[in-house]
Amino acid sequence: IRKTHPRPNLETPYRKPSNDIEDYICTLWEELLRLEQVGADDSFFDLGGQSLLAIQAINRLRQRYPVQLDMRELLEGTPTPANIADNIQQQLPDSNEINQLNKIIEEVESLSDEDVMAMLEEEAKTEKDKVNS
Repeated sequence: IRKTHPRPNLETPYRKPSNDIEDYICTLWEELLRLEQVGADDSFFDLGGQSLLAIQAINRLRQRYPVQLDMRELLEGTPTPANIADNIQQQLPDSNEINQLNKIIEEVESLSDEDVMAMLEEEAKTEKDKVNS
């Protein structure tokens, strides 16, 4: 069992996470930094974080969320769960986009092989007509 430590006495008052992404990041940092509590506005480095732990944090976030995150995310600016969660949230597709993609996938999966071949032949004919005109 890993020993955890209380949250350091920071200038930043503790604020509990306000959404699922902030909550995940706070929990991840608690685990990596062996802290009992991490607030949404706590800086990674003020909590005792260093570059090797930052690499682990970024890798875990990349595994969970399909977004672009780089080390500068944690090494520059103010690396807080709230700031990183905002970055992730901005990159995630919204629910309308996800619903539209799921509909398209369902339609494609329902096509027969013959339908797919016919559509591909039609597309090829259209492209050929564009080139010839």
